[in-house]
Amino acid sequence: MKIVSPPAPPASRPPQAARRKQLVWWGIVGAYAAAVFVVSVIPINVDVNVPYLDKGVHVCEYLLFAWLLVQAVRATRMPERDYLLWAWIYATSYGILIEIVQAMIPWRSAEVADAVANAVGAACGVWIGERIPRTPFGSDATTE
Repeated sequence: MKIVSPPAPPASRPPQAARRKQLVWWGIVGAYAAAVFVVSVIPINVDVNVPYLDKGVHVCEYLLFAWLLVQAVRATRMPERDYLLWAWIYATSYGILIEIVQAMIPWRSAEVADAVANAVGAACGVWIGERIPRTPFGSDATTE
């Protein structure tokens, strides 16, 4: 007589509302990343005599990007310590990638200081995201 074991339960899937929340946040992140890319590669002729204004813009740009990433990664139900680190890594890596792309474009320039400003802005965005955990799409506890 052959003993047959019961079938394995299906893989756990997030509830529909949680999945929808993830898709919305990742969609927002993707749209913002695309906007950052476009703004970073188009030719610009800005002649403003405010010292370090561009570094402030980099900090603000990546602060918002990292905050959005915190919301998106948080929606995946990853442990907090992990999603905060991953949000910073994603934002900082994207900032470095943009600087590399700008180095290859004749009408743009890449600077290490810009990459540092991106990383600082990302760290600030993660810090704010950690302290302001509620999202506009409801609390972290979703119900069906």
